[in-house]
Amino acid sequence: MARYVIADSHTFNLPDDRNKNYRGLNVFTLSELRGLTGMTKRGEFVTGQIQQPLFTLSPEERAGIMQASSYVQAVVSSRMNRISSLEWDIVHKKDLEDQVYYQFKDLKQIYDEFGDENNLKHLLLRYRIRVVLQREFPDLKDDLSNFRTVMLRYRKRFDRKTGDRKHEIKDWLEEPNQEDDFSDWVKKWVEALMIHGASSIYKDYMNERTLENFYVLPGGTVYPLRGVHVGSFVGYAQVVVGYMPKIYFQDEMTFTNYLPSAARSYGYVPLDALINKISEQILFDQFAAERADGTKEPEKLIVFGDNRSLYGDLTGDISLPMNPDEQKRIEEKINTIRKGAIATLSGVGHPVVEDISKADTFQQQSERQDKLLRDIALVFNMTNMEINLAGGEFTSGKETSETQAEIEEGKGTQPIIQKIQSILNKRILPFRFGTDYIFQYKKGLSDFEQVKLDTMKQQSGTYTRNEIRIDRGDEPILEEGNDSLQDPVSEAAGNSPFNPINMRNV
Repeated sequence: MARYVIADSHTFNLPDDRNKNYRGLNVFTLSELRGLTGMTKRGEFVTGQIQQPLFTLSPEERAGIMQASSYVQAVVSSRMNRISSLEWDIVHKKDLEDQVYYQFKDLKQIYDEFGDENNLKHLLLRYRIRVVLQREFPDLKDDLSNFRTVMLRYRKRFDRKTGDRKHEIKDWLEEPNQEDDFSDWVKKWVEALMIHGASSIYKDYMNERTLENFYVLPGGTVYPLRGVHVGSFVGYAQVVVGYMPKIYFQDEMTFTNYLPSAARSYGYVPLDALINKISEQILFDQFAAERADGTKEPEKLIVFGDNRSLYGDLTGDISLPMNPDEQKRIEEKINTIRKGAIATLSGVGHPVVEDISKADTFQQQSERQDKLLRDIALVFNMTNMEINLAGGEFTSGKETSETQAEIEEGKGTQPIIQKIQSILNKRILPFRFGTDYIFQYKKGLSDFEQVKLDTMKQQSGTYTRNEIRIDRGDEPILEEGNDSLQDPVSEAAGNSPFNPINMRNV
């Protein structure tokens, strides 16, 4: 069972009476930890340690890449829009309801088993069971003949009771704070997770116990506190230049790594692995834009040969074939950008035309852009279909497309979706609505798939008709036979996963 603990900074600096022979070192070297003093929500100054943030890119540079690189923005925004557009719902944990429901059904079964009217013990036991059930269900008849319909009404009353609570929770989640609706909040959370390698959520309380708002803090500003040994306190420091560091505990902060590591409290940042590829893509975009209006370096150079005497004028200084001034003049002439011009140089002798264009490299660089997009998508675990590229070999057809969809869900969006559900169900909802309700994304079966699933359940003989209807959200049918198990449907061999072969008694 999950633990929900509200941290108190007063317990932070209490004397530690445990054995001083600590085990489980949490660092490579002590020099990788940096001392830091910050302020808690109670105004106390707390001293802790963070791991040296030795990142290749600073938070500002990561945001600049998101703004300037079309490939990175396309990949990240695709994941942001995909996850933020998923349908979700609030579901009640039916453990308590099912426990009561099956407890009543067990009592009814015991009532039916002890049906000897000539046995005083049976009569007394049935009377006690009837008293217990009628205390809970006043509309139950003395002979318990309407027990099935009473239990169905009980389920419906329970659903109506929880329905109002579900709507209240959904309305609250739709506006997690004064700035965002839930869709924008999810986009910000996913963006910080993918660009900065970590997302941090700040929880704002209306009082000491009731959660009012929750925000996504700017990516790259929050660092987990780290101790020399494992099992120490859990805390976070928000470091912004020019401000006193802020210390948060788990009651105020929820921190998530994109790629967690046992060696690094901050985990890994995907963009750090893409520095060279992103630089290449941005530089090529700039190079192509500069050529788009026809302005480019000279492509042809006319060189005049020198027909002077090999020894030149012997009465004066010997003139070398190219003195520095002449070299500078030629370099300036070649590097001057103009529209479609032919550069000419003054000189003597027979002219020679030289091709100095870079046309042979532009096509190769252009073709490499798809490779750069694939590499960027690979780091972010996106499939070819997600980045609008054709699938690989033997990936056509419905079967392979479904396989690719499963791969996408398993390595790309599904881990992020599960993390969002876990955060909301363990770190957000319990601090306002308790633990009886959970946030859940809808699976989104098609009508055909739903009918196929219902048919398979019915043919298996392990689900009643009303259980199938309730599972898909429909009202149960108050008729005889809908709450009893049916015999498995017999089919030809191979036509059903529940009857793959023919069986015959011998």
